[in-house]
Amino acid sequence: MIGQLSSEQTQAFAELQAATDTLVSELSLALVRIWVRSPDTKRGVAIACSSAVAPHDSASSGGLTPEAVADVLRAARPEPERSNPTTFDARFRGALAAPYHLGAVLFRNAAPVAYLEAYSENPVEAAQSAKARESLTRFFLSEAAIAIPTGTIVVAEDDATTRAILTRMLRRNHYRVIDVENGKQACEAVTEEQPDLLLLDWSMPVMDGRETATRLKTDPSTRTIPIVMLTAHSQIEDKIGALESGVQDFITKPFDERDLVARIDGHMIWRSRLGETGDARTPLGPPVALEHASGLTPSETEIPTGVVPIGDAVWRAAVAAASVGNLAETVRLFLAEAEVCDAGHRYVRAAVAYRSASIAAAQLPNMRLSNKLMSLAGKMFATAADTEHNGGEKQKNLVNAARCFLACAELALAKHALDAALAE
Repeated sequence: MIGQLSSEQTQAFAELQAATDTLVSELSLALVRIWVRSPDTKRGVAIACSSAVAPHDSASSGGLTPEAVADVLRAARPEPERSNPTTFDARFRGALAAPYHLGAVLFRNAAPVAYLEAYSENPVEAAQSAKARESLTRFFLSEAAIAIPTGTIVVAEDDATTRAILTRMLRRNHYRVIDVENGKQACEAVTEEQPDLLLLDWSMPVMDGRETATRLKTDPSTRTIPIVMLTAHSQIEDKIGALESGVQDFITKPFDERDLVARIDGHMIWRSRLGETGDARTPLGPPVALEHASGLTPSETEIPTGVVPIGDAVWRAAVAAASVGNLAETVRLFLAEAEVCDAGHRYVRAAVAYRSASIAAAQLPNMRLSNKLMSLAGKMFATAADTEHNGGEKQKNLVNAARCFLACAELALAKHALDAALAE
């Protein structure tokens, strides 16, 4: 069980217990456990509640190990497992409560927050398991569950008012928040707490955002933790500098709560998909095969039909800069284009722009920036796939995402994208 609880958490878990008891009764289950992500354990997960039907005892009955549950939550599989006869393997321990096992990841705001582990004497029908998952998911989306955090975020911001606004905003959206006021404190908090994400201000005393990011990304114990830079600097050059320091993303002040939370939720998903592999590696060779002196191949800068309007000024300026070998300007213009497209939810166009910027950066040469931009391109293609209803287009976007991830040696993400493409 989770350790010391606040009164709000105690109430939330009591309501979760009631929802679980109802599930046990409706589906005639022998044993149910709800595992939640927990910052209080080294394993990263803890049993929030369990329900058992006599004669089985939920404490003594066997089941999934915490490590197995943590692995499933990192994989963030959206669909429930089938209720099949349990094949006892390394994922399980002890004598199981019943022969059939059902498991499902529970999501909140697109982020995996808990895992349903259930056992029954007879198979649970697919419709029933889907109903159970939906019922528990509704609980985690409810106001009652606000005290159960989706993950932990360190907020580093020197302005007390902005820091308080961010803290309230993130807690309102189910995040546990640790707030600090400078980069030195941020490094200490991230090292000690190992949060899911760092929200980092660019301009701070003692140690600024760029120095903080650089230090954390060179420390093996913190290099895989995503960093989102908060900055009042709107110049593309500043954002290139942020990417070069190792941050995964940047958000310009003033910010909209929905956009900020959506961006953070997205990084939680990517962190789950990456697992423990991280994203700070630099491949030994160039990320893509380059055919032209400008670094831009026709296939990589090709504008998909219907994605970019004819006569688009910024895109045309970027291609023109590449044609005369002005690669720094090419990177700047394609990055500006990608940022606007991302904000406007035009994800394929943003992906092609990030990919084009990456190829130009490789020719500067700036491999660190190139790999970061190629990773962003892959994430944009994958995001486009997540929002696409046409099966053929969804698969094409996933394949493009895999190509980008392979190009920057993000092998875990490449495999995830390819597996998803093959499932279409």
